[in-house]
Amino acid sequence: MLGDILARPLKKRVFDESAENVLARLTSVVSDPLPQQTVTLRLLLEALLRRIANRNPKEALFLRGHIRSIASVEKEFVLPSDERERLISIVGREMVQIGDDLYESYMTEILPVLCSAPVPKGAHGSDTLVFQRTWLTSFLQSHPVSGRARYNEYYAWLKRHRKTIHRTLSAIPCFCAYRNSLDGITDDDLLERTGPAQLIDIILAELHRSTPAAIRKVLSHSKEL
Repeated sequence: MLGDILARPLKKRVFDESAENVLARLTSVVSDPLPQQTVTLRLLLEALLRRIANRNPKEALFLRGHIRSIASVEKEFVLPSDERERLISIVGREMVQIGDDLYESYMTEILPVLCSAPVPKGAHGSDTLVFQRTWLTSFLQSHPVSGRARYNEYYAWLKRHRKTIHRTLSAIPCFCAYRNSLDGITDDDLLERTGPAQLIDIILAELHRSTPAAIRKVLSHSKEL
């Protein structure tokens, strides 16, 4: 009986041209299994980030922040040779074949991703808030509030500049989900404002879906630029 089983002929199965093409394509990318087309890479990256966001929204924001920073500096600084070797030691030499197109700022952004750096526990990035406060201070100095700087004049100033302010500040990555605009700030919110510093707190609180007190607390423990 066992001999009969072993001697049973194979079923007829056709490995047709379509299957041959699939095999050829898979074989061709064994040595370099990452997509080459920019569009494919962008779609794949977005898909992976959304998958991560479904499990851990804060981690997805953390990664998006590093990716945005990488995109902002990728053509500015050449990666030093020792740092290039460090990157190679982590991801493998076959993954680092773009020579002078690597940049030194990649290291500060890529390594936390590669090494699974822990996501900061705070709801907001202190460095982000410091950077935004510094920019707002400079913006207020170059675009001063007219008149006697009463609350209604601050509100008129904010209405005039809020789109520019939101567009600029929201480009700076944070661990929270920014509001889509600063339209939620009303003149009543500015009644207790006693100066431009309080206006900055109110703007940052609205952007970060927080409160002026919480924003001040984070900034009080942060270093200036």
